[in-house]
Order: sequence, then C-alpha cells, then structure tokens
Amino acid sequence: MPYFADMRLSEISIETVDAYRSWKQNQRRQIEAQMAEEGRKLKRTDGALSNNSINKTISRLDSILKRTVKFPRYKISTNPALDPDIRAKGNKPKRTWIDVEQIVAFVQSAKSFERPLVAVLVGCGLRIGEALALVWIDINLSTATIFVRESKTETGEEREVDIPIGALEELIAWKARSPRTRPNDPVFLSGRIRKTYARQTVRNAEARFPEIIKRANAKLKEQGIHAIDHITPHGLRRTYASLRAACGDDPVYIAEQGGWSDIRFVYSVYQKAAKRRDELSGRYLVAFDAALSWAGFCPIVSDEANVPKSDATSIQDVSQESAS
Repeated sequence: MPYFADMRLSEISIETVDAYRSWKQNQRRQIEAQMAEEGRKLKRTDGALSNNSINKTISRLDSILKRTVKFPRYKISTNPALDPDIRAKGNKPKRTWIDVEQIVAFVQSAKSFERPLVAVLVGCGLRIGEALALVWIDINLSTATIFVRESKTETGEEREVDIPIGALEELIAWKARSPRTRPNDPVFLSGRIRKTYARQTVRNAEARFPEIIKRANAKLKEQGIHAIDHITPHGLRRTYASLRAACGDDPVYIAEQGGWSDIRFVYSVYQKAAKRRDELSGRYLVAFDAALSWAGFCPIVSDEANVPKSDATSIQDVSQESAS
C-alpha cells in the first residue's frame, strides 16, 4: 500500500495505522464533496473507499505484519494492525441468503429454463461451479442422488448429495424437455460453453438473480412476507443449511452433504434455524411449512418414470397443501 511504502516495518505503530484510517476517510469525504459539486454520482473508479473497504486494507496489512512478528530481525514485538479499535465503523452487510419461508416464492419465480439450476442450488447446496459442471451421468433420478465430482472442498473429496422432492421434480421435467440428455452431456450448459467459457457462464448465471428476486418479491408482497434483500448463488448454500436444519437433519449430515470441512458454520446456522418455526405464525408459518414439504425426500424408486413429472405447478400444489 503506497501509504506505508516508505516506512520501515518497525515504524508502523497503532498510531500510524489509525492515521492511515483517518486519511482514507478524509480522502473519501473530499471525493464525495467534489462529486456533489460537479453534480456527478460517485463511482468505484473515483477512488473513494467505504469503511468496510478501508477495513479490508487494514486486514491485509494485518496479514503481512503478523508474519514479521515471528522474526526478531524485524524488531516488531506486536502487530499494530491487530488492534480492533483502529478499524472504521463498517456498515452492516446486506443479507446474502434467503429465509426458509421465502424459498418457494424464490424457486417459483425462476423461469422454466432457470428453475432446475435454482432448485439444485437451493435444495442440494451445491456451489455454482459444481452445479454447472454436472453432466447427466452424475445425476441418478432413480435414487434421487447427485454425485459431485468437481468439488471445491478443502480436501477436494467427491461426495454424493441427496435430492429433495422439489428439486427432483424439476430435474425430471428438465430432462424430459432437454435436447441433450446423453450420459456425458452437461445438465445446464452446452459442452462448448462449459469447457471454454466456464467463468463467463458462472457470471451469466449470477446475473439472472436480480430479476428472479424482483419477481419473487412481488409474490412475497402478495403473501405478506418480507422481501428478499440480496442473494448470490453462493449465499444459497447458507439457505440450504438452514433448510436442512429446519427439516431436523443432523448437523454432521448437513456438513457432509454441503461439503463443509468446518462444521462450526453448520452448527451456528443449525442453532438459529432449528428454533425458527416456533417463532412464526400465520402466513409466515404456511410458507415455512411449504418449504419443508418441498425439501422432503421421496422414497427410492426403481424407475425414473414412476416419479411424478411436473413443473412449477407441483410447487404451487405443495404450497396450497400446506396452507390447507
């Protein structure tokens, strides 16, 4: 960082880091004032960092300095960037997941070609890259399981994930109308795009979420349920953990299914989600139970044809059944 470029490591103190924070905040105020005077909106390229972004730069400094403490030749006994009091007061981050009672509306609001992918992300907890890498041989509709080969877990281990009834119905309907259903055909992408433009296809999938959220919020408003603020494909993994916890699944099972090596995250989600139903009533409770029905598991069948094929109407039926 240029601010510290000419300083010796031993010269960086708590006061120095605190002065850096103040300098960056004053720099932002000056840029904001200049933009207001010129009648222009502030953009990221203008160089003004938010408090959260300033804290990220201090965290980077912290990661550098904590290594130097180990070596006496740097003459640093403590890490000045470690002091929490020098952090700027950050804004509360936007919620990056959706609550269980919002799930049915969210899945329903995806268009027919988007819904299978959305259902897999919500119902199976896959990372977006793992979902887009799926080929049809990885999905066993008869046993309602997905074999995740390209895993991004810390261990890199492959895993088998159970498919809930709601996502299973979407996959069966998708396979029935998809033009590419050979064993090695990608489930959600064409072969050329999957191999050549993997990163771009992930961004394209993420770009669809704002429109899905907009349509979902219209449904939720009609139901009298709070709107979805913000969601990313990765944020749906937390939604998946909450959903499975609300269904009463064991935290260890949830961690194995989601590919989490650190089970502490799952326990933190579990403690909140397991008690949430007792706090709800009225329309919230109806929507919550509809999501639990959507997330239920079907009996294993010997023939894919025996599993009821359906589309969005099946989810609506679940919602109506729960309401009754």
